[in-house]
This record gives sequence, structure tokens and C-alpha cells, in this order.
Amino acid sequence: MKILVVFHSKTGNTRKFAKMISERLIAEGHHVDSHELETVEPLNPKASPTSMNFELRNAPDPKDYEVVIAGSPVWAFRSAPLILKYIKETQSMKGVKLLPFFTMGFPLKGMGGTGAVNQLLRFALPKGAIPLKASIITYMLSKPDLQMERETARISELLR
Repeated sequence: MKILVVFHSKTGNTRKFAKMISERLIAEGHHVDSHELETVEPLNPKASPTSMNFELRNAPDPKDYEVVIAGSPVWAFRSAPLILKYIKETQSMKGVKLLPFFTMGFPLKGMGGTGAVNQLLRFALPKGAIPLKASIITYMLSKPDLQMERETARISELLR
């Protein structure tokens, strides 16, 4: 299966999870391209966490893939703007399976993670994406490495 893992990471937590997912799927024989989103100019640290006043550099076209695994950290109870802008600027995701994933500091998924998933899907569904069950990794009062291992195995099983 041809899979795109596209993500944004600020502290490295989302990058770590994206790498685990990519390595597992490659080991199982999938063709996986992993792409960390970048901006042309550095993000303004004083900008609102909802601002999309930036330009993405070299965003991959999801139409070339059967599955897009798209992730970011949760910022202010929302998806990080880079992943939202990526989905928003995508021309079409018709027939592409989309599996969102998020990392977050709060201990309960309902404290931002669930909202981030719903927000990402609001951008992706009108473009024809086929949603798959999202992964949300929490850090506070939890074992994030164990969560990542379990979710990586679940994603692997889902894509068999």
C-alpha cells in the first residue's frame, strides 16, 4: 500500500510518533513517504495559535497515495495550523483514506484531542477523504511511549 505520513511537530513528540508509524509500516512492506511540514518563513511566535498567515514549503500531494496519516500536536485545544492549512490547500482527497493523529499534553483526549480530530475532519471530508479511526497520544499522567506502541500496532492492523 502507498502511504503518506505528513505531520507537524514543535517539540518532537509528534515527530517521534510519526517515525514509529512509518518504520512499522515500512517493515511490513508498505511504501511509506514521511514528510514533516515546514513553512517558508519562520512562524511568528506571537501569532494566534489559529492563524494561518504563513506559506507551506513543498507540501506533498495526497492524491498519489491510498492512505494519508496526518498529524500534529494539539495547540489551544485545536489542530496545529500547519496540518490544517495542508488539508485546506489540498485540491482533492477523493477516495484517499485519512487517519488523523495527535499528541497532546493534557491527560484526557477530550481536553483538546477529540476537538482537534473533528476540526481536521471538517477540512478533509468536503475534499472526499475517507476517515479512519484517529490516534490521540496524551502525555500528562500517562505512558506516552506505551500509547504510541499500542497505536502503531493498531494502525498497522487497520492497514493490512
